[in-house]
Amino acid sequence: PGCHSFASIMDTPERRVEAMTQLGGEGLPWIGLRHFTERPHMVQNVGDGSLFHSSYLNIRFAAAIGANMTFKILYNGYVANTGAQPMVGQKSVPDLIRMLAIEGVRKIALVTKEPDNYDGQDLPDMCTIYPREGLHDAQADLAATQGTTVLIYDEMCANERRRQQK
Repeated sequence: PGCHSFASIMDTPERRVEAMTQLGGEGLPWIGLRHFTERPHMVQNVGDGSLFHSSYLNIRFAAAIGANMTFKILYNGYVANTGAQPMVGQKSVPDLIRMLAIEGVRKIALVTKEPDNYDGQDLPDMCTIYPREGLHDAQADLAATQGTTVLIYDEMCANERRRQQK
């Protein structure tokens, strides 16, 4: 598991972790279990390192079958848990958004502390840009949308920021 697995050690009710899987398996448990639960929607955390390694296929599959879930992508630019290597096959945020739209993702929320960085970008209409303070609104909007949705949280990796500050 990647950085998103740290949520499993937080002792807060709103950050309850139902299941964990191997690198690249993010989202697959819900795709299989969704028929056997009364829970209407699931959020799956995934880091961009995992995404570009192999999890992108899981989003494609979830969108193809109409799984009611949100993939929450932490786009931080590094494979941080293993030493901050650059990712193989990394795409820019605008390119990733356009790719996800083609795959059939119903709605995308881009959350960033620098929304102005995306002014003038050719993004699909189903993508909404939120400032960092709008995270909860973005999550609520995506949870209310039927089908597969994606939240991209664009911010530098905290571990890498600390390394660079040292």
